[in-house]
Amino acid sequence: MKIFVLKRWSEMSYKHQLVLCSLILGSSLIIVGVWNIFLAQKPAAFSGEKALPVSNILEEEIFFTPELTTLKPQGEDYFVNYRLQREVTRQEAKEMLSPLLNSSVEPVREEAQKKWLLLTQKVEQEEQMENILKISGFEESIADLGKDEVAIIVYAPELTSEEIKLIQESVRRVIHFNNDQIRIFYRQ
Repeated sequence: MKIFVLKRWSEMSYKHQLVLCSLILGSSLIIVGVWNIFLAQKPAAFSGEKALPVSNILEEEIFFTPELTTLKPQGEDYFVNYRLQREVTRQEAKEMLSPLLNSSVEPVREEAQKKWLLLTQKVEQEEQMENILKISGFEESIADLGKDEVAIIVYAPELTSEEIKLIQESVRRVIHFNNDQIRIFYRQ
């Protein structure tokens, strides 16, 4: 019969150190497992609840609650609301074009690509105009680019002729429209 004599850690061989660590780790895991069983704790990963895969969720199980907000068409809130509505409209347009971009019909796919590119260019040009106007000193502005004209709305009590010229020059930096194609409005 062999008796195991506990020696100092430094006096043990590497093999004995490894066996001792394994025994301590194994017994710790057993103690924790027994503890969980007796306390009836279930691990978080195995809660016992049945979960449906995402693809099996029925539409009736998903609930949307509307958020009621009041629109404030005055002052800076007008500009915030306009931008939010514009972003929603753009997202809807992208969602309609998205399936057409993957169409197997070549003419449909090409037309969708052209419209996507035009939408992207329009967004970029509107943002450029709004940024230039902001740098020029207009606190809030909206640029709405159409096919043959652009509408600019700025936050101001009124506009002087110098400010109108500044807006026209700022817009012409981005798009090459004549002054009669640039409609300028102001809002308080």
